[in-house]
Amino acid sequence: MRFSFAPLALIFLGLSLSACQSGASTNASEQEDAFFFNLKKFFEAEIYRLGNTKVVGVKKVQFNQEKDETNPQVFNYAKELEVFVNSDINKLSWRDKYSGDTSLVAGKIQKIVYKALDEHLKTREVIIQFNEGQVSDIRIENRLKSIIADAQQNLRYQPTRGYEIKGQQNMSAAGDASVGVEVTFVKIE
Repeated sequence: MRFSFAPLALIFLGLSLSACQSGASTNASEQEDAFFFNLKKFFEAEIYRLGNTKVVGVKKVQFNQEKDETNPQVFNYAKELEVFVNSDINKLSWRDKYSGDTSLVAGKIQKIVYKALDEHLKTREVIIQFNEGQVSDIRIENRLKSIIADAQQNLRYQPTRGYEIKGQQNMSAAGDASVGVEVTFVKIE
């Protein structure tokens, strides 16, 4: 079954817009890199890796009760993973707006959890799990509330398996909508 992805774009528009940043000094950029795990840099590296190794994926899309699945293909991972990049919390001005908790086992990082302390921040929680010193799983919860809509988005990325984006939007005028996108990596060309 084929359907228009326009509603999908509208639902994720509010959550995937990133805040505009003016040019920051190198020193401020270095300070930001050192404070939180840098999701933006991680996903830029993943986009490069996925593009250069031509990772083939299968995409399943759900909009309310309608479902669609693509044939295996190489996706534009810069566009596909943009919502993950836009969930980066590594901004100097947010240094005191998130709590962080790091779990270590035998001196190696196993998990990092960031939780928003300010209810107005879009990215509510970020959980990063490691295996043998490498990122194995990233989970992100985004939420955007306004007078006309309440949207929640749950993201999951696994470098060796693929990613999921699940969204729920409640709009006072248009009703509720749920969206799901799942890409499973199937092979490298």
